[in-house]
Amino acid sequence: MQPKLIIINGPLGSGKSTLAKMYAERHPLTLKLDIDQVWGLISGWRESPEITTPLAKRMAIAMAEIHLDAGYNVVIPQFYHSESQYLELDELAKNCKAKLYEFYIDLPE
Repeated sequence: MQPKLIIINGPLGSGKSTLAKMYAERHPLTLKLDIDQVWGLISGWRESPEITTPLAKRMAIAMAEIHLDAGYNVVIPQFYHSESQYLELDELAKNCKAKLYEFYIDLPE
């Protein structure tokens, strides 16, 4: 079965992490990959975001690649606001022969 790379995109507080958690609970062996949590694993991340932000993103992509290559789903709850970020995930899905899904949560004002 083809693994899935699922992006749950949307503004802060929109429920991305909650939806990702629900999906992962219903689909065993899914990696729920919260990039903010990866970022928090790096000491001093707040003092040096210009260094730690790209590092955390690279680490998250590597984790996703390993999991997808093993044949398992990855769900990423993250606000992506640039096309380059999305294109990187699209490339990841293609390289891992995964199906890419993106969901955007749009909250009314």
